[in-house]
Amino acid sequence: MITKPKLGVANFLHESAVMLLDVVRSAAQARVVRIRTFHDLWAQGIEAGQAELLAKHSASAENHFQLMADVAPDAWWPLLLLAETRSAMGNHKQAIKDLREGIRRD
Repeated sequence: MITKPKLGVANFLHESAVMLLDVVRSAAQARVVRIRTFHDLWAQGIEAGQAELLAKHSASAENHFQLMADVAPDAWWPLLLLAETRSAMGNHKQAIKDLREGIRRD
């Protein structure tokens, strides 16, 4: 024999909806934290590359900017900085390629 649940169906549905909303809110908050963390680390990578470039450590600056361009495939700014760095290193052909790629991304 089927018995009626102790909780009413309305109460069960309400509690289930509340739990589902809590899970969705938690996931959204975690996503925001991940996005903010990524952007903070990306900015730190750009700033580290700029500091290396100012200190005349072109190869290190090049590595920073290349990494930031790779992890943010839609961003044009690291490619501009990469082109500037490579041009300063005398690698003008690659600098032009970087500028073209930056324009394509924009």
